[in-house]
Amino acid sequence: RAPAVFAEDGVHYLHVKANGLFLATTTRKNVSPSHVLELLHRVAKVIKDYCGVMNEDALRKNSVLAYELLDEMIDRGYAQVRSLHWSPYDRVGVVNADP
Repeated sequence: RAPAVFAEDGVHYLHVKANGLFLATTTRKNVSPSHVLELLHRVAKVIKDYCGVMNEDALRKNSVLAYELLDEMIDRGYAQVRSLHWSPYDRVGVVNADP
């Protein structure tokens, strides 16, 4: 099991595990690990809020929505989210992951 933050050959790897899924990022820049890990947790929370559940099936069925949420939350590598209660979209159009 890899640690949540590690570096190898000048690349920093950071990840969190949310409901069995890994959300990961890499960077060559010197960033605050706690900031990046908090952002990854917020991404998982926002996706869960929109999809109702955070699992592989929900991400598959709502991949376009997840991409749009990431696009709104992160702009050119800079976090744009200031609150967990942020919501750019209505819940309309979410595909239920439960059969």
